Amino acid sequence: MYHPRLKGKHYDMGKHYGDLLYKTGENLSSVIKLSDKQKSFGQRCLPIYEKYMSEIIMEVRGLAEGLHQKYEDLACWLFNIYCNEEEHGCTVFAVKSKDKVYLARNMDMFPEYKKTSESVLYRVEGKNTFLAHSTAMISLEDGMNKLYDFVVDSPLKVMARRVGAKYGEMLYSADGYVTAWFMWHLQGDEEASKAFVRDNAEILGNKLYQDQRILINNN
Repeated sequence: MYHPRLKGKHYDMGKHYGDLLYKTGENLSSVIKLSDKQKSFGQRCLPIYEKYMSEIIMEVRGLAEGLHQKYEDLACWLFNIYCNEEEHGCTVFAVKSKDKVYLARNMDMFPEYKKTSESVLYRVEGKNTFLAHSTAMISLEDGMNKLYDFVVDSPLKVMARRVGAKYGEMLYSADGYVTAWFMWHLQGDEEASKAFVRDNAEILGNKLYQDQRILINNN
């Protein structure tokens, strides 16, 4: 497994990673091939990203320059990843109830790619440092322990990693805990809360998971 090391501002990290790929003879021309539908989707996404996630856009610009690719073409390709495929694994969604927002994030990777994948040391200036794995190569957001520790204002947080699940199975494998979490917080289901609360929380003893961490502060 190769371990690229990226640091600095978003543009600098994208440029450095693009340079690394280009020096090995890879500029992604073989995969940046989009249908008219995909191009249209990507172009509609651009102003949204530029308005709300400008840091990602700067990283894409740096990557495009390092790869000697057109920024718009590379951006549209990245925006289409996972949006036009039959099989999906990673999930992220948020639910708002009254004055609270609940975020659920599930990240998957193919175990069979271990020998050929990358684990990136991602050090964004002024942000958390973490090791990241992704198929998208931009705006990596892995590093479970760092993210868990970063959430300091919430009295409720849970982290766990599923053992041995294949990429396409994760959407359904973790569904029980996600459902229980929202049944507890949105419907007041005390039975569902038993999966997470107290020292004998069900998820802590579930051998199908590892690296479990829970903070439930009711004070």
